[in-house]
Amino acid sequence: MNVRFYIIACMLVLTGCGCYPQDPAFSNFTSNIIYVNPAYASSVPNTELSLTYRNQWPGLPGSFLNYGAAAAVPVNRFNSGIGFFFLSDIQGGGIVAITSVNSIYAYRIKINSDINLNAGLQASYFFEKLDAGELVFESDIRNNYGTNYGAEVFESTRDNFWDFSLGFMTEIKKLINIGFSVGHLTKPYRYFSSSGSSRLRWKYSFHASCELPLSVSYRESAPVIIPSVLYQKHQQHNRINYGAGLLIKPLFAGIWAENNLRFNFSSLAVAAGYISKNYSIIYNYDINLTGTNVLDLDMGAHEAVFLLKIRYKEKRRNNRAIKSSKL
Repeated sequence: MNVRFYIIACMLVLTGCGCYPQDPAFSNFTSNIIYVNPAYASSVPNTELSLTYRNQWPGLPGSFLNYGAAAAVPVNRFNSGIGFFFLSDIQGGGIVAITSVNSIYAYRIKINSDINLNAGLQASYFFEKLDAGELVFESDIRNNYGTNYGAEVFESTRDNFWDFSLGFMTEIKKLINIGFSVGHLTKPYRYFSSSGSSRLRWKYSFHASCELPLSVSYRESAPVIIPSVLYQKHQQHNRINYGAGLLIKPLFAGIWAENNLRFNFSSLAVAAGYISKNYSIIYNYDINLTGTNVLDLDMGAHEAVFLLKIRYKEKRRNNRAIKSSKL
């Protein structure tokens, strides 16, 4: 057990001292867009099921772990879509565990044959848990070395709360996507505190992506470049994630950089994967650029996404009533 790590983790979590809570963030946001914008639920042509895993700073005891499972289901009869996702955020080896269950309703407005406008509303319920049994205090360290020091008692804590998010997204010719969302509309308090520093402010997200075929006559098998950008502002923090992917079906490769508005780079993500009509698997590794050794794999991040698409067969219309007589 790394005592110093747990002490630092407790200080960051349990004290105000200017530390603001942040949401989990995925480098491969184009494959996890439902976590960013609820309007995505009405833009999918087929049902999508996805699993996401992220392990940040795996070399540290108690690295930051994120698990996600999501579903987006189109309801074309009502020009709508519904979505669900589960997201788990484990910090400090389980000292702090935050789980959210989210449901989405989105509506699609067809502006013309080339442009669709999607709007989505997301309702979220959070479960927060602090496991005090895993905390290490000064008394624990002193007593281990034979010093008679009074034990410190800190009770485990749980907290639950509701939250809501709103998002909009525009599709142009099914090749260009531009979206904007606002999260934490209720501005809930987190980390078992009612102090101002633990309150979640509105989170703003802007994202855009497009598909650029490398062929004059666009074919499904033609190579495609997919540039994308994501800007998020939350609390006093902001991040810009931008890059591009190259799809030569079924193989995919991409690279994305992340920095703030002052161009202080934090990571460089490289991705590789397999994409087919029915499913895709993408893995990316984040290279840490925050002053550490870029070759130190312990301070990077591993992220993997599995996406399954369930395609529906079009029902044949029964034309018996208007069937013409044989000649």
